[in-house]
Amino acid sequence: MTRLPSHTRTGRTRSEDFMATNTKEVSDLLLLIPFIAGHPGVTVGEVARHLGCTRARVEGHLNRILMCGVPPYLPDNYIGYAREGDRIFLTLASHMSHPVRLTLEEALGLRLLLQALPPAGKGRSPAATLLKKIESALAAGAGGEFHKMSRAIALAEPKRFFAEKFDSLREAVREHREITVEYYSPSSERLGTHTVRPLGLLDHEGDWYLVAEGKRGDRLILRVDRIKSVGRTGRDFEPPGDFDIADYRVREVYFPGKDAVSCRVRFSPELAPWVEERFDRRRLRRRRDGSVVLSLKASSPQWLFRFLLKFGGDARLLSPKDFVRDFRKTLRRLLEIYSAPQAKIR
Repeated sequence: MTRLPSHTRTGRTRSEDFMATNTKEVSDLLLLIPFIAGHPGVTVGEVARHLGCTRARVEGHLNRILMCGVPPYLPDNYIGYAREGDRIFLTLASHMSHPVRLTLEEALGLRLLLQALPPAGKGRSPAATLLKKIESALAAGAGGEFHKMSRAIALAEPKRFFAEKFDSLREAVREHREITVEYYSPSSERLGTHTVRPLGLLDHEGDWYLVAEGKRGDRLILRVDRIKSVGRTGRDFEPPGDFDIADYRVREVYFPGKDAVSCRVRFSPELAPWVEERFDRRRLRRRRDGSVVLSLKASSPQWLFRFLLKFGGDARLLSPKDFVRDFRKTLRRLLEIYSAPQAKIR
């Protein structure tokens, strides 16, 4: 077996090169999409000059635009564009036709993402313009708290931080070293410290996961971007002889705990083909009207509610009854936020 070098010709680790390349791609797209949308009929050459890159790179970005979309990934959920000779006309996805209203948590998350982007060059930063729009999209009365928390939250060298963390995990896997991790659990919405034995790293649909063994011998699946820090215990371990990372290369990287609750969700006929492609068919049941019912287990109602909200009216929670009741309360709270007065988004 050929071992890949841990460092590339740039002198950086492979994960650092990976992060640098993808950050540049995302940064370019964040500049490209609003520029074309605001200048219908702009030429490829004008876009290249705006980004400071070649025409060939712009053509590559245009192909990537076609992959920008949101669930349920139907044709009108994607950004598209039309060409008339050398001129470009952007067609925004249907979900972009109405202004959004953001909760405080959503706005802070977007602000941190913008902070992680590299400088845009001369002139006013598109990130600064976008930040103004984020502030105007806040629910009524949340602006003051947003500014207060923005001053208290900062990121320090996010690209380097992820690269160093990833390299630490990869080394621990290779050397069979027990480690401690500070991990944010979205189900409990808490940050906790865990002692684990790292067994392997898995890339699934653009997200990295650490497969590890807990103190009680249970298998854990931890998303790397939710790990705040990695420490050493000074102890080595012998990995299980039956462990194979290939066993975790499945369609769904989700392994519910012992306390997970069985749930049933109905998806509309329009969304049924996507659901059947995404989930194990043994957990699906087709109805005569073309809809499909998915049986799944949820470690917490919070996780399940976030999952369902992505699909809007195309998903309906059927059971258990206490989850259905709490989900209705969550929807009512969201309606109150979205029906609150809001300043016009510029």
